[in-house]
Amino acid sequence: MGYWANVDNCKKFFLAFAAEKGFDPLDRDDWKNVTKAQIRAGKGSGLLSRYKGSLKTALEASFPSIEWNFTGTSSPPPTQTTQKRRNNSLSILSHAARQPNGYWETAENRRKFFVSFAEEMGFDPLQPKNWDKITTTQILEKKVLNE
Repeated sequence: MGYWANVDNCKKFFLAFAAEKGFDPLDRDDWKNVTKAQIRAGKGSGLLSRYKGSLKTALEASFPSIEWNFTGTSSPPPTQTTQKRRNNSLSILSHAARQPNGYWETAENRRKFFVSFAEEMGFDPLQPKNWDKITTTQILEKKVLNE
């Protein structure tokens, strides 16, 4: 089994790539501006080869809980100012944004939160043992509140 056959290696690559470029790795809109050339330059040629040159397919395999229904563009990456503004917005709004009353009553909304939380923390949410080390405080820090 090759290095890129391990989905965890692909996920680690994408998380590191996004961190280096200054965007949210779980926001599909941020990936629209990433080119194959950028992935190759970031030492992801083998990753792209593994998925027959498809960034979308590689992202789908690495983050199956996210709907990657986009068509990639070759637009340049965001400017540094745009990245700073986006990062500030992400840190303020990520999961800390207040949700409307009743939002958390929907199982799908709760599932999305916990899957996203697990991906942000770098573990597979479908493995129960991974949740053993997560504290209530870590979840509460995300300020999951109703208005």
